[in-house]
Amino acid sequence: MNKISAYAIYFLIVIQFSSRGHATEFNLSTATIADIHAAVDAGALTYEKLVTLYMNRIQNYDKIGPKINSVLYMNSNAVNEARAADKALKSTGRQSSLHGIPFVIKDLVDVAGLPTTAGFKSFGAPSATSGFRSCGTT
Repeated sequence: MNKISAYAIYFLIVIQFSSRGHATEFNLSTATIADIHAAVDAGALTYEKLVTLYMNRIQNYDKIGPKINSVLYMNSNAVNEARAADKALKSTGRQSSLHGIPFVIKDLVDVAGLPTTAGFKSFGAPSATSGFRSCGTT
């Protein structure tokens, strides 16, 4: 698969789904949080699939295509956390407006279990033991 077709697959993703009897489109590059929740509620998307799509998008923009190199670290447990968010949604409902929503956070913010570099390699990559916890972690 050449780079152009890989971009087409990962960046032009549009999901058709029905919301209250009306056909709706979900476009990954322009989707709002409300759009994401509507697609999940309609059964057209899972948080696991959403995280996978965004991870692919980051990979293609950041490492393969334009090579922006702006994402220093990706949570290797993100797909499992998204899977847990899907499971929690089914069993107890949406816990907050950010339930299952993937996000990027600046590397100088402490996130429990993830490296904190403050963007300066001489600091090493210490891992925060406390601080912000991402959705799905306990």
